[in-house]
Amino acid sequence: VCVTNKPTNKHCFDAMLSRYAKQATLAAIAGLVHFGMLLYMLSNNAYFDSPKVRGTFSNEDVDKAGAGGPPLEITYSDASSPESTCQRPCLNRFNKIYYTGRSAGLGDRKAIFRDLAQIAGYLCAELVLPPPSELLHKKHNFDKEVGKNIEWADFYNITFIEDGLPAIQSPSVEFEQDFGSWRDIPVFDTTINSTKYNQQWLHVISTNGKVREDFDRIQNFSFRQQAENPTSTVGFVWEIHDRWFDSDL
Repeated sequence: VCVTNKPTNKHCFDAMLSRYAKQATLAAIAGLVHFGMLLYMLSNNAYFDSPKVRGTFSNEDVDKAGAGGPPLEITYSDASSPESTCQRPCLNRFNKIYYTGRSAGLGDRKAIFRDLAQIAGYLCAELVLPPPSELLHKKHNFDKEVGKNIEWADFYNITFIEDGLPAIQSPSVEFEQDFGSWRDIPVFDTTINSTKYNQQWLHVISTNGKVREDFDRIQNFSFRQQAENPTSTVGFVWEIHDRWFDSDL
């Protein structure tokens, strides 16, 4: 627990510095995605398997959402114009950023996905995630398991400003339907040349919130990739395992 009026609390101070540093880093690459949210209609005390309506809501509404009201849709941008951001043009987005961690609620996921989508936009990558059934906890759904047929596109509409493409790739594109090793380290296999991501790919694995050095390494790779060999189909896979809120980025 951080007690802000006790500067001698080193753990608290370090955590505060880490959070401020992360905010500064993300502010530098903000404005690369549109972030809209889609809300399931509450029905019979279980909304993760109910008919979908488009809706807008605040963070508080995630916890106390109620049924009813006209269907609405909202999409917003972090920047009023492209000139106000440091957008970089991306010739393609075959690079992958994969995140997995402990299951939680929609508000928690929203914050993490927004951060990672901005980074993906900056690094010319797509965000790959385990399905909602793996990353959403049943305690936020009236103690009911989240349906395996639900995808993140049913909750969030995140698109890159540059080209309008979805920032989150459906897990079905990368993994078999019965895939269950979402938290293995590694999740992607780049050791076999016959696989989609072979030994020529840069494969980086970040654990326990240690991501800053890995980010710098991938950033350098990403810019060299675009400058030196823009037609190459060899990219990077960056796996981030857990503790994003406590990361050193």
